[in-house]
Parts: sequence; structure tokens; C-alpha cells
Amino acid sequence: MSVPPAPRAVLTAGVGVVRCALVVRLLDEWWSYLPAGTIDDQVGDLGLSYGQSGWLLALLTLGGLLGSPVAALADRGHRRLLATSGALVIAAGLSAFALAAPFPLLVVAATLLGGASDLMIRPLESSLADAAGGELDRLLGRQHLLTWAGDFVAPALLGIGAATVIGWRGVFTITLVVFVAFALRLATTEFPPPVADPDGAGTSLMRSARSLLRRRELWLLTAAEFALLPLDEAFLGFAVARAAAAGNGAAAQLLAGGVVAGGLVGAAVVSRRGLDRRLVAVGCGLLVVGAGVTAAPLPIAGTIPGLAFVGLGTAIIWAKVHHRTLTLEPSRSATVPTMVSLLSTPALLVPVAMGVTADRLSITAALVGAAVLAIPLAAVVLALGGGRVEPAELDTLDD
Repeated sequence: MSVPPAPRAVLTAGVGVVRCALVVRLLDEWWSYLPAGTIDDQVGDLGLSYGQSGWLLALLTLGGLLGSPVAALADRGHRRLLATSGALVIAAGLSAFALAAPFPLLVVAATLLGGASDLMIRPLESSLADAAGGELDRLLGRQHLLTWAGDFVAPALLGIGAATVIGWRGVFTITLVVFVAFALRLATTEFPPPVADPDGAGTSLMRSARSLLRRRELWLLTAAEFALLPLDEAFLGFAVARAAAAGNGAAAQLLAGGVVAGGLVGAAVVSRRGLDRRLVAVGCGLLVVGAGVTAAPLPIAGTIPGLAFVGLGTAIIWAKVHHRTLTLEPSRSATVPTMVSLLSTPALLVPVAMGVTADRLSITAALVGAAVLAIPLAAVVLALGGGRVEPAELDTLDD
């Protein structure tokens, strides 16, 4: 699938950093699916419980508490150093899984992985937001298109690993090598300086945070992030675990194909059309329906369409939330995501609750509980501002 070329204004800001920004989410989704997609392997090979695996997923979010405040420094500079360091720490965290480390070390690795993700992504996306202007929504659509294509990589590698001597640990090894190479690329890439702060160059991060806390949309973005987190890797991971526990084995990884297919379509639509209210409303409806179908105790053939709706709806909703997070305060395009990430930290308890529910009741019960979050998520996303406005809507806005 070809990706439309980036606007000239973006390319002139630095081809290298733009290319890295367009693929960074692809790489992030690749590695972040691995802990979720190997829940059954962790239980069978490492002797973990479903609850312990849920904790590892939760700690990926908790790691943001460590990485997010540091990543906010991208609004002051230090972008190349932050991004390169993040990629190297991710490689180190993946090595713990590749070596089948004991649970306490996996806890440390998962925490570092979550924090390093922010360090790597935010400097790159801040650079992209600084240069993209009114085309940011379509550029994010292209980035997400590559991301959803990249989502196929991890399940495909896990499927190959399950059928060959590579194994699931070998997949972690391959991925960490890729991140070492990406870190070397970032270390030789020029990053543009951040946009000047209209409140003055001396404004502290703490003062910026206090100012943002007064913004209603910051809290809406936080609520959206809270609901999106468990509906992403954790939701798919437990759906895969349910199929594997039923004896479907490697075929369970095919469930990810439904999410990827829907995500590719949704991202492609955003990259061509941009974001408008009608499209966002459609995406919300698709996610609610898809989550409900996926949670139902259906065979794999029935679950895949539900996950395709989840992927399609999530692609549109995430583009909306992502765009608004980067544009709410242009001079704080790293600080706003930091605040949203920190404030939505309680979402880490949802995968834990899913794991406990799966241990005590059933995996289906855990999926149903997570699927309910799609309803308030839709309401919050529809209340967000920003994005493109269709000409027919201008009169309504003026009234």
C-alpha cells in the first residue's frame, strides 16, 4: 500500500525527521503488541498467571509516569537526545522478555518500556506538528496508515515464531535489533527547534502544566485516553488469549488481522479526507458496535469482523484525539501529551482488572467489562474541538 507524499512545507522542514516521525508509531505498535500477544506463552512457558500478565500490561502505562515528564522537555529542545535514548531503552526492555527473565525483572522491563516509548515518540511528533500546519490531520492519517500496516508485523512474526524454532522469545530478539538500528538513525538526524512559547521563553514546565489544567479539553482528552488504552493492546490480547485457551493455538493470532484490516481502512480515509465531525461520529459508532461483537463468546470467524470494526473505529477516533492533543497548544505539543498521559494513569488498573476477572470468572467477562468503555469514549470524543470543518457546517457555527 503506497502512502501519499507529504506536503512540501513538511518536507522542507527536514526529510529525515519527517520520515522518522511517520514510522515511529509503526515501530511503537510493533513492540507494544508483543507483551499482549504472548500472554498465553507467558502463562505456559514462564509460569505466570493471567493476573501477572495483566500487571505487565498495566506497567507499560505506569512507565509513562517516569518518561512523560522528561519527554515534555522536547518543548524546550533536546529532541534528538530524548528520541535516541528512548529507542535504546526500548531495546534494553525487550531483551528481558527475549531472555525469559523472572517476573520481578519483567516488571522493571515493562515499566522502562512504557516510559521509553514517550521519550522516543514525543520529540518526533512535536517536530512534525511544528511543521505540518493545516495538513497535520492528513499527515497523521498517513502516519497511522503506516502504523496499522505495522500492526501486522508483530502478529505475523509471532505466528511464524509459534510454527518454527524462532519461538516467541526469538521475535522479541528480532524486534530489539530493529530498535538498536532505529536509535542509530535518530542519532544522526537533525531535529527542528521547537515553536516559541507565546508566554515567554522563561515559562516553566510547572507553570505550563497549571495553565493547561484549566482547559476543559485537556480533561476531555484525558478521559478519551483512559478509555482508549484498555481497548487497544489489552483488549486484543485477551481476545487472542481466549481463542488460544480454547485450543486454537497459532490461529488465534489471526484475530489481529481483523483489527489491522479495519485500522488500515480507517487510517487511509483520514489520510485522504482529513478529520470532520461526520467522520468522527461514524468512527465512534463503529467502535461501540465492534467492541460489543468482539466481547461476545463467538468462534474466531465471528470475532474477526467485530475486531475489524474495532480497528476501523479506533483508527478514526485515535486520529481525532491525536490531532487535538498536538494542536491544543502549538507551543506545548509535547507538554499536552505529557499531561494527558499522567492524568490518565489510572487506566493502568483496567488491564489488571481484566486479568483478575479472567482468573476468577472468565476471559469473556473481562472482555465485556472493557467493551463497555467504548460508550463513554464515544461521547467524550464527539465533544472535542479542532479538526476540519466542512463548508456546510460554517453557517451552523456562526449561528
